Amino acid sequence: MLDQGAAFRNRYLRPSRYDEYVGIVGVKSKHINNSHLNVEASTDRRSSASATAFLQGLYPPWPYTSCDLDVPPHNRVFYSSLWDKVFCEAFPRSEANFYNAHELYNYAAFLWGHDNKTRSVMTPDNLEMLRQLAWQEQTLKHGNIPALGDPQEDPLSFIAGRTLCSRVAALFAENIESGGKRNKLNLAFTSHEPFLGFFALANLANGASSNIFSQLPDPGATLTFELFSIETEATDSYDSSTSYGHNVAYHDENDSCNQRQLL
Repeated sequence: MLDQGAAFRNRYLRPSRYDEYVGIVGVKSKHINNSHLNVEASTDRRSSASATAFLQGLYPPWPYTSCDLDVPPHNRVFYSSLWDKVFCEAFPRSEANFYNAHELYNYAAFLWGHDNKTRSVMTPDNLEMLRQLAWQEQTLKHGNIPALGDPQEDPLSFIAGRTLCSRVAALFAENIESGGKRNKLNLAFTSHEPFLGFFALANLANGASSNIFSQLPDPGATLTFELFSIETEATDSYDSSTSYGHNVAYHDENDSCNQRQLL
């Protein structure tokens, strides 16, 4: 299936200039655009494995490039200074770097909360620095719009955010199509990647509340999308003449104000 995917890639995504096939207009060969590509597979192991292999041929993985290359030297010194004190029992010295910033922060945060000894060898400022570096590293991976300069190009770095937005839009559409009878409350539990992708797509790190969206979401953070009808009187359903409004709210579990930030 890997070879099949590569064959489809050569025919439809990047045909030779001398090839009789011109490819599919507008489909990128380097980056997946979720609005252009639809992939379906049954849940059995054989089908899912075939789909994975095919897609690896269609969009082969990029060669590994460490984002540590652009890290200022003082950050390398910072990680090195904490290796003996905090990370030596869990990470080789070679992995105490910016490329593993998120894993290093999670490990240090766990020790900070469960091991009193850690607080004697690491300061709160050290932990905050680890968190900020983790946010920078994860944003490069999952919300790095400047990589291509245009979010419409849909680079790989914010697929999680795109997926979140498309799923929310689909659930809203299903609710509207049913006249408000289906999908009244939808819940999804995930890790931080969709949050960072959405923050980047909505350009929240550059807005009035940039300090809130320029850090990793804490465990327990929520991102809420609310759809409501605009009616002159209370009703439990709506039709094609109904007008709609929406709210988007973000709540960080550890926010000292304990308030939602409306987007």
